[in-house]
Amino acid sequence: MKKIGLIVIIIALFSTMNFAQKEQTLFKDSGIHTSGGWGGMTFGYTPFPKDYAVTTGGFGGIEFNNNFFVGWGGERMKSKIEIQLDSATYDISKFNHNGFLFEYMTRPNKVFYPKVGIIAGGGSFDYRSQDAGDNASTSTSKFILLQPSAGIEVNIFRWLHLGIDVGYKAIFIKKSDLKRKEYPFQDNNLSRPFAALKLKFGWSWK
Repeated sequence: MKKIGLIVIIIALFSTMNFAQKEQTLFKDSGIHTSGGWGGMTFGYTPFPKDYAVTTGGFGGIEFNNNFFVGWGGERMKSKIEIQLDSATYDISKFNHNGFLFEYMTRPNKVFYPKVGIIAGGGSFDYRSQDAGDNASTSTSKFILLQPSAGIEVNIFRWLHLGIDVGYKAIFIKKSDLKRKEYPFQDNNLSRPFAALKLKFGWSWK
């Protein structure tokens, strides 16, 4: 028992002597630190030649150094749209995507400040030919998404921010779909500019 007591005393003294020494970590020593956490909702608008898509979605992530936001986000189309090609007219439905989200904000301590961002991920959509009538079957196609954007964010309250973004949805359809002889779409049929309104809820603690 005396030996155990002596060991406990030595460990306690050693811990006390080293308490004032600052612990080194990979991120802290590199100057990277977390400064907040945010999540929210997205409401988007994407125009097509003869129709438009309304999307809703959400996102969440961590803020670093008050200027960088890293997280995950996604969107889905609220209703079907019509796309007219040379060969036929198609109904597009269940258009959705999600992916890695990165944003950079300049001078976020101001009421209004600019930002740029990108979402990189993937998604899918269903399509059906109108020309085939009731006999038409619904098929699913997958794609890779790169969605760069630029916008302005407004600090309404410390816990509530409003963002307005514009950008471009670059759609890269799965190669195995493009190789199918009967497949009707190309990347440029679905790649379109967009505008979005974002509501961010959270807190910046540094």
